[in-house]
Amino acid sequence: MGRLHDTGHSGWWVGLSLFLSFLRGLLAAMARHIPSLGLHLAVLVLAVIWFGVSITIFVFLVQPGRVGQCDYSRY
Repeated sequence: MGRLHDTGHSGWWVGLSLFLSFLRGLLAAMARHIPSLGLHLAVLVLAVIWFGVSITIFVFLVQPGRVGQCDYSRY
């Protein structure tokens, strides 16, 4: 999270990625037991959204850090 803070972004991006991953896994487990096209599409849509969030986090991490104090720390 410190690296995200260095680039001026919140650590909530990582939380969002973890939440989407958990939700996708939960829906995938449900889709195995309940054969429904809607559940399979929901898993696919969540996978695409999770991939987009992951790419966004990667872009944030390769950006150069800001000089000076960040918005998310007192130090």
